[in-house]
Amino acid sequence: MRGQVATLDELAGKTAGSGRALKQAIAAAREATTGFVAWLDEQAPSKTGPSGIGKDNYNWLLRTSTWSR
Repeated sequence: MRGQVATLDELAGKTAGSGRALKQAIAAAREATTGFVAWLDEQAPSKTGPSGIGKDNYNWLLRTSTWSR
């Protein structure tokens, strides 16, 4: 996610001569991403268990879901 902030900063530089709407969208995306990174950092110490749904459950999802076909 921190990489995404850097990418948005790079995009802002590359599109500096663009319209106001694009500048605002990039700024909003950067602000949202920065806020999410801060929230993740705040929450990380309390996340001590496993994450994800596991390989077996993921494979089941792929086999049974219509969106994956």
